[in-house]
Amino acid sequence: MKQFKTAYNIFKFTNKISKTFYLVIFAQAIIRTGKILIGVYGLKLIIDGLIANDYMISLQMILIVLGAELLLSLLEKKLVSVLEIKKVEIEQKVYQSINLKLMNIDYQHLEDPYYLDLSERSKYSIEHFNALDDLFSSFADIAYYLLVIFSMFAVLITFNPWILLIIFGTLVLYTINSKFSSKQNVLISQKLGPINRKFNYYQVIVSDVSSAKDFSIYPLSDLMFDKYNYFLKETNKVFINYFLKKGFHGCIFIIISVIQIVSIYSLVGFQSIALSLGISTFVFLVAAATKTSEALSGFIASIFRFQTSSQMLGPLVELMKLKESEELYKEGEVANVMNSLRFENVSFHYPNQENIVLNDISFTIDKGEKISIVGLNGAGKTTLVKLICRLYKPTSGTIYWNGIDIQKYQYNSYLSQIAAVFQDFKLFALTLFENIDMESNNREEVLRCINQAGLNDKIASLDDGIDTYLSKQYHEFGIEMSGGEMQKLAIARAFYKNSSLIILDEPTSALDPLAEAEIYEHFSELVANRTSIYISHRMSSCVFSDRIIILDEHKVQKIDTHKNLMKQKNSKYYELFNSQATYYQTSVNS
Repeated sequence: MKQFKTAYNIFKFTNKISKTFYLVIFAQAIIRTGKILIGVYGLKLIIDGLIANDYMISLQMILIVLGAELLLSLLEKKLVSVLEIKKVEIEQKVYQSINLKLMNIDYQHLEDPYYLDLSERSKYSIEHFNALDDLFSSFADIAYYLLVIFSMFAVLITFNPWILLIIFGTLVLYTINSKFSSKQNVLISQKLGPINRKFNYYQVIVSDVSSAKDFSIYPLSDLMFDKYNYFLKETNKVFINYFLKKGFHGCIFIIISVIQIVSIYSLVGFQSIALSLGISTFVFLVAAATKTSEALSGFIASIFRFQTSSQMLGPLVELMKLKESEELYKEGEVANVMNSLRFENVSFHYPNQENIVLNDISFTIDKGEKISIVGLNGAGKTTLVKLICRLYKPTSGTIYWNGIDIQKYQYNSYLSQIAAVFQDFKLFALTLFENIDMESNNREEVLRCINQAGLNDKIASLDDGIDTYLSKQYHEFGIEMSGGEMQKLAIARAFYKNSSLIILDEPTSALDPLAEAEIYEHFSELVANRTSIYISHRMSSCVFSDRIIILDEHKVQKIDTHKNLMKQKNSKYYELFNSQATYYQTSVNS
């Protein structure tokens, strides 16, 4: 029953994409049935004419049958072409819908392995098992076989009910075998989903040119290829087991089919001799029984294919039923320029985990302040940024923007006031200009931000300037930038956004100390009157910050100025700052 609910949801969804798709399927089923009926009845009439020595009638019937078959075949060919075009359109829309869904669901789902596997299984069933195409084709076959069965049923039951008994008897055996066979398709889909996600990861790694340097320097090649080969073998094991069992069930199908055909031919033959029915009636009945048998067998096989493909598409339906983030559409306050950002007794742990990441955090940041947040790895610095950006909601406590709970603001309005450079920022295979300005087309402002981010010399060296494409992967004349240059580009993008709060999470981790100093020299000019939050393991950002928030053991341990914190010579901050200062001094002296 669950499979049919899944199929219903797929049909409802795909019908919105193409209103005429299922009408074309039914039209094709009618044409296919018409060809069967013309073939069966036409052959009887041709033989009757030949037996009666009326060759003109036989010739006329041959021409009529051939003409009708040709016309219906041409119509069917046209409908098949239309269906294939519509299938491609639907499949593309399904992929588009999967990607849009992933972009619009709550961020927490994107860090949950369950939903990552769900997404992988959704795509894998379509890409590797053609589950969507199989659902459509099995549905079309079900419609066709039902029409054939109803067309032939009346003829056979009036002639000899025993024919139907033979057909249904072998059909029971066929159904049992089909049930076991279809289970294998579902099992292989369930087994390969999680394996394939890991296999794809190592497949990308071993074929990624950017990994070549690490493979050359470190003994990673053997390790990665071992991992790759392990999951390749696991995949092959599943496939070998699947095809062995599929071959066994295929042999059973052949045996059942032979038994059925021999029984039908024998019964019709004996009946025809006993009743002196004549050769045309014998041929007609055998053809009708054969077509009915084929239709019933095909109908059962199509039902199981329909169930199997529906079950394989279960993850797709589950994914598409995930609620899109209510944040995107919820009405709310319009966020104005930030005057204050306040954490009040905020605690947080990730979904399905009990470990507290932030515990009873409270502090206030005022307009125009430059704040550094420092702490050891795992202290919760990046998590704090995610909470400000509303990627997660606090487990308890409240974050206030200008005295109003941030959850009460309209989502896009709120985010328009925030720019951020995350640790794992992404740049795209677009032009450098498009990577910074995605809407307003303000070239002068883009160039200003690029200049202040320290990329002006790089841009000046390029023939196409800011219209140069990033990455050679998709553009012949694209460029590859160093890690530091890409980080500068991401910083320029953040500064370009007209927001009142800018958050930089490890903004200079890929920069050398001189480039870092250059960036920090321009920070005051870049941020202008905007409030800024810096998160960095490097303590250099603390020097020009108005205040420093120290996170330790998931709590705020201290909030003060750099000057006052350095007076506390037994503090963790003093120890961290001097250890880095000593390192740089040692590096310079050496």
